[in-house]
This record gives sequence, C-alpha cells and structure tokens, in this order.
Amino acid sequence: MTNEALIQKAFLAVADLAPAGVLPEERAKQFIQDAIAVGKILRMADVKTMSSHTGRYPALKFGVRILHAGTEGARASQQAKPTARQILLETKLYKGEVPLSDEVLEDNIEQQKFVDTIQRMMAERVGQDCEEIALYSDTALATTDPNYPDYAQFDGLLKTAGHVYDLAGDPDGGVLTLEAFSRALQQIPYEYRQRKTEMVAFASPSVEERLRVMFAGRATNLGDAMATGSQQVKLLGVPVVDTVLPEDATAKTGTMLVTFPKNVVVGYWRQVRIEPWRDPREGVLYLIVTVRFTAKYYQPDAVLKIVNVKYAA
Repeated sequence: MTNEALIQKAFLAVADLAPAGVLPEERAKQFIQDAIAVGKILRMADVKTMSSHTGRYPALKFGVRILHAGTEGARASQQAKPTARQILLETKLYKGEVPLSDEVLEDNIEQQKFVDTIQRMMAERVGQDCEEIALYSDTALATTDPNYPDYAQFDGLLKTAGHVYDLAGDPDGGVLTLEAFSRALQQIPYEYRQRKTEMVAFASPSVEERLRVMFAGRATNLGDAMATGSQQVKLLGVPVVDTVLPEDATAKTGTMLVTFPKNVVVGYWRQVRIEPWRDPREGVLYLIVTVRFTAKYYQPDAVLKIVNVKYAA
C-alpha cells in the first residue's frame, strides 16, 4: 500500500470514529469515562452526562432538628422542611487540535485498534485538562493572565470553597501538624465535620509527599507502610489524595481542599465532537476535539480550602 493510500486510510478511519464529527453515543460515553478516570477529583465526583448543554439538579439539606418531644395520639408539634434548591450546571465550550503527521499515520495505521488508542489517549489528556480547569477557573481572571481565557469561563472549585484557613497565621507557623489540621477543620460546620471520615483532603503533590515522609519517620508498621507508599495517608481519619492543586516553589507551600467527594458535581454534555481535517501543505492530519464541561459544589459550605501549607523548611 502506498504512503498516500495509508494516509487516506487513516483519514477515513478517523472520520468513521465520529460520523458528521460527533462521536456515537457509546463512543462518547467511553470518551467521558476515560477522561474522568484520569482526574483524582473528577473520578470521585458526582458526574452528570447531560443531554443538553445545561441542566438543573436538586440539592436538599436539613438545617433544623426533625425530632421533638411527642404526645401519644397527637401529631408532631413542629415540622422540619428541608432547604431545597436547584443546582444549575451550564457547561462551557472547550476546543483543541491534535496534529498527527503523515509519518505517524504511515507508521501506525496498520496497527490493531490504532483509532481506539488515539481516542483513549485524547480522552486521558482531556481528563487532565478538565481537572485543572475545574480547580483553577475564575471569571475574574485578568485578560493579561497567561491562563486567560481557558480558566475564565466559570468560577471553579478553588474559588468557590466555602471556608478558607491560612496556615501562615496558624500557631504552628504553616506546618501541617495534626493540631493545625484540627484547627483548620473547625472552620467547617459540625453537621459536616462529624462525618469527616467520609471526606477527602485533596492536596498539592508536594504536601502529600511531605505528610508521607512525616509519618514514615515513625518506627512502627505504619511508618514502614508509608515509606513504601502502600498505605493511604490520613489526617484525623481523613484520607489525603494528591492532585494538581497549586504550589509555590519559592515559598515551598501548597494547598488543600477538604470536602465530600460527591459534593463535587461535574457536568459533561454527551455530544463530544472529534473532526478530522488534513492540511496537505503541512502533511498533517488535525483532529479537532470539542467538549462542553463544568464543575461546582452542591454545598460550598461543606468545603474547606487550606492555603500556605508548608512542605519544606
């Protein structure tokens, strides 16, 4: 088969991947699943695959006592109505181009499941991008910021956290001791804090590593397990999971987000587009991927952001 025939075969294979540019339902579902699996936060979140670019979802909360003293044969003296509100998920449009040179296509198109591999690899990279966009988005981002407009379409998980604790002003001077973590948790209302073992503390990578080193220094079986990386790091029963949260390499500080994983709701519009376009002058086949996505909290009041967490002296 000639090189030109191989390139044409590759173009047709990619075109068949997404007829009319839109992934078929099963492929779109797989694409979203592959994207979600990569993110540390997104794969634990409540993910909604939406039939349109917007959707409303109920968020219920009991903020008052339900039980009161009763009298036999009489109805309850008081009623406890849940606070009900609708969470609006309005997905935002994101696009990207993936160039594949003729040489790459010629070398790989005959390999089994080449197109499936391309789709999976694109989905995994999209998943990493979505995790970062979900965390860092800020509608107040300056137009001069290098991340504008990628991070300016909605207010993300870092900005909308209900509570913030600055470890720089903590008695332990920024070091995340158990006492400091306990003081930070006091910012969260007790109705959530009493279930803290169901929460997850998402942390900057260097913060998680520092905690692992701290516990590994103990001359116990737990210390050995921490040293080998086989043990989940926990603070007061709260699992610590590393993800792409911000770090300051100069100040040697990082960030943590503490909440219930299912308090994070993520919306993907199920209409995922992958459109091929070939530029014969460059000898490149472009795959243009289009995804609509957003993320927010059901209850921002159940979220704690801890900043200026020292991970080195």
